[in-house]
Amino acid sequence: MLGVPAIQVAQASVLGQMTTGFPVSPLTPATFLLCSLAGVDLADHQKFSILVLWAASVVMTFACVIFGVFPL
Repeated sequence: MLGVPAIQVAQASVLGQMTTGFPVSPLTPATFLLCSLAGVDLADHQKFSILVLWAASVVMTFACVIFGVFPL
C-alpha cells in the first residue's frame, strides 16, 4: 500500500482503532449504550473525548517510534 509494508499499516490501524476509533464512533453500538447509561449526550462525549484521545494517539505513536515498532 503506497510502498508501506502491510505490517506497519496493520500496526497503525490498531493503534488508531483503540484510541480515536472505537470510543467516539457513532457507528459503535457500545458507544450509544454507554452514553445512555451514563446520561451523557453523544455530542458532549465526543467534544470532551476527541482531544484527549487524539493526544493519546500522538503519545503512543511517538512511543512506537522511540521503541522501534514504527521504523522511520
